[in-house]
Amino acid sequence: MRRYVKPLFLPAPPLDGLVLAIDIGGTRVRTAVVDGAGTVHHRRETPTPGDAAKLVEEVVSEARALLRPGLLAIGVSAPGPLDRASGAIEVSANLPAVPLAEPLGALGPPVVVERDTNVAALGEGTFGAARGAEDFSYVTVSTGIGASIVYGGRLLTGVHGYAGELGHFPVDPGGPRCGCGNHGCLEALASGSGIAAAGGVPAPTVAARELEGDASAAAIMERARTAFAAGLVGLVNAYDPGLVVVGGGVAEGQGERLLDPARRAVRRHAYGAAARDTRIVPAALGADGGLLGAIPLVALSRTQW
Repeated sequence: MRRYVKPLFLPAPPLDGLVLAIDIGGTRVRTAVVDGAGTVHHRRETPTPGDAAKLVEEVVSEARALLRPGLLAIGVSAPGPLDRASGAIEVSANLPAVPLAEPLGALGPPVVVERDTNVAALGEGTFGAARGAEDFSYVTVSTGIGASIVYGGRLLTGVHGYAGELGHFPVDPGGPRCGCGNHGCLEALASGSGIAAAGGVPAPTVAARELEGDASAAAIMERARTAFAAGLVGLVNAYDPGLVVVGGGVAEGQGERLLDPARRAVRRHAYGAAARDTRIVPAALGADGGLLGAIPLVALSRTQW
């Protein structure tokens, strides 16, 4: 059994059957059975434990609850960085080191583990806002911030699988300390965890207080939006994707308040024709991106099992 496939090319081949999809986020673990047409069945959701052993136990328990005969595979969307040899989350800014492929593999079906933004990019490229596009970037703004790059239909992973780690682009060297240990990363300024750290309350509460007229909350949110816009200019200048799809809980909550300043910044500061031509759009799949992305992930992986 191969747990990783490189490269991954869109469009994925058709998949006739069911996949058990697991999406491990910084705050929630989502599981579901998904089919090749992009329909989600038997959805489950539970808080993400902060302890590594408890997280493994919870993920396996949730997967076992959805096991059924004939499953083609278990497709896992997990925060990076990942150990691509063992299928484990390495120590990251938002989660502890967690082995995944081995304990899930004991359940029976083949296991495929991939970085969460890559899985969501495959989902948006197959069923969502980037469907039919050969060149695009997917960006998630949630508990953390990440991005994935698709070029000529190929998902770029990098030597270590870290390609597109937008959250750890330094946008303010004098900014707050990030969970990765550096200062002024985009994630420390514009993610849900960064906003919460600045406001002392959960990010949705900070956002709500801004709308109520709280000046301190408004300053935190404006800093987040400015940092995000700068990060997108850097992404566009580095990869020239043509299309940027933005998802994640914070992005969904902010909507055009986040996207419109980013579009203006790209128009003003991106290089050459990219300033004029790059489209920035909201993700179409919402929280289901990491679940539906398991379909193309498994379909692409099966060709090399």
